[in-house]
Amino acid sequence: MPVNEAVLNSVTLQYETAYQDLVNRLGSTFPEAVPYLYSTKELPKLINGHFKLKLTQVNADSLSRYWDIPELRLISVIKTTKTYLDYLANLKESLRDGYVRSRYTQINRAAFGRSSSQHPNLQNPPNPSNFPGELQAYNLPAIRTVFVAHPGTSLIVSDLSKAHTRIACEASGDAQLTKRLNSDTQEIFCSIASAIAFIQGLGYDWTEDNIRLWVKDKSHPNHQMAAMLRAVSKNVHYGSMNLQGFKTLQKTIRTGSGISLTDKEAQSSQSGWKKTYAGVAAFCHKIIKEASCTLPLVLGIEGIKGRTKFGLGYVRCLTGRGVFLPLYPQEFGKGRSVSVRGPDATAAFWTMAEADIIKMALGVIIDRLDCHPEYGAHIGNMAHDEVDAIAHSDYAVEVAAIIQSSMRWAMRQFIHSIPVDEGETPESLICDSWAQK
Repeated sequence: MPVNEAVLNSVTLQYETAYQDLVNRLGSTFPEAVPYLYSTKELPKLINGHFKLKLTQVNADSLSRYWDIPELRLISVIKTTKTYLDYLANLKESLRDGYVRSRYTQINRAAFGRSSSQHPNLQNPPNPSNFPGELQAYNLPAIRTVFVAHPGTSLIVSDLSKAHTRIACEASGDAQLTKRLNSDTQEIFCSIASAIAFIQGLGYDWTEDNIRLWVKDKSHPNHQMAAMLRAVSKNVHYGSMNLQGFKTLQKTIRTGSGISLTDKEAQSSQSGWKKTYAGVAAFCHKIIKEASCTLPLVLGIEGIKGRTKFGLGYVRCLTGRGVFLPLYPQEFGKGRSVSVRGPDATAAFWTMAEADIIKMALGVIIDRLDCHPEYGAHIGNMAHDEVDAIAHSDYAVEVAAIIQSSMRWAMRQFIHSIPVDEGETPESLICDSWAQK
């Protein structure tokens, strides 16, 4: 991916300044902790002795339970800021001739077909919508601002719109989800965001329609909060699709946004989702049931099954590809049975289909771009549901049209009951910096 070194240096300096200020603030109230911020042995001792706690770890999850203690909240923010600085440092270390190149693995270890990127991870740069509130006061630029197209070139950034949701909708036939995805806005998250806003006591103005407008209007005073609530609602939506427990949901939302939901509020968010999207919820359990009693007779499978403790199941996704998953003891009423794990089975169904679609699209994109060397186009990055390309600015629209139409074509091979996009034009995919998307 293209990186502007001057912008990278400027962004790094801004984050370093904020980091040092945060450390100085901690030094004014809990100075003994500053030299041991990254000591897994000494820092818990200091915290436990000072605040009469019994922490064994000082990661974001452990600290988030005590964010009502200002010093512990500050330590957590400092550690988060350090991860951003480490990411920027990795970019600097990897920068050569205006580009950062990562170690790319076409199929990662999870066996669901996804790719991965390391040293540095170009697929998942830190997301500014998850910035702690304390960092927002520093007006720090998004880390993606460092990814800048070279003069005479443009970035084209295109993703599979709501891929997991569209896959789940097509497979389950959920009536409410089908209705929403066939609507003009195709908005499925702001209703959840509105419910969470009500739980947080933000007022009656935080309706689904208003949140949708505020998310788009970056100049609106409620934009930042609306964007964060929408990000939280995505956690609820996708966590529920993957049968995530309410405790995990609490942790994800607490560490990502600072919003603390009680057990009842977290369970209410999930039950509200299940009621709204009853068809998807029922389909999730269908996936588990079918996977637990399915085992294709392929060569060598009995030998593999014999090496497991409880046996094997098999999930086949919307695109036809499948994966073997281990069975585990489960509690069902008074009886005891074995089953694949629900989160593994549902994640496998959505993720395998998404991986097949994006790679099918990528093959078509490369084939079509190879026919036009004058475009000067190449793929800069391919994430789970996104393709990022670089091309001569004079041909950016043509390249964007190829990428967009190829991705929509791949989606339509398996998704027929709902649109596969939100009507974006090829021009809307073109940007100078990755942060513009």
